[in-house]
Amino acid sequence: MEDQDKVVRIPPTENRGGAWVQMGMEEYRIPPLGFGAIKELPDKLSALKGMGAVPTGEQMDVVAEIVQMAMKRNYPDITVGEVFDKLDLGNFSIVFNAVLSMNGYRSAKPGEAPPPMNP
Repeated sequence: MEDQDKVVRIPPTENRGGAWVQMGMEEYRIPPLGFGAIKELPDKLSALKGMGAVPTGEQMDVVAEIVQMAMKRNYPDITVGEVFDKLDLGNFSIVFNAVLSMNGYRSAKPGEAPPPMNP
């Protein structure tokens, strides 16, 4: 593998733990959401109902906002615009699911009601 093909791990400025997730050729440590962000999560998640493999523009905005809320805990200077630029159709589902699963959410199977948050 050539040097230019190596994934670069971006160390967090703050370290609140989390999962390492690759976005492009960079890897970021995304921690669980803080309480302030969790309070906003139910309203934001309602905009994502019915999201498919290719999200709408509004759904892309919401995913980027939620991911940024989590990333901001380890990378305080990261903006929604920067996150939006790092997400793509190849990684948004993996990144978004990493954020949600660290916060007790799990995906619903087709036809079933959305699962409650784990205690």
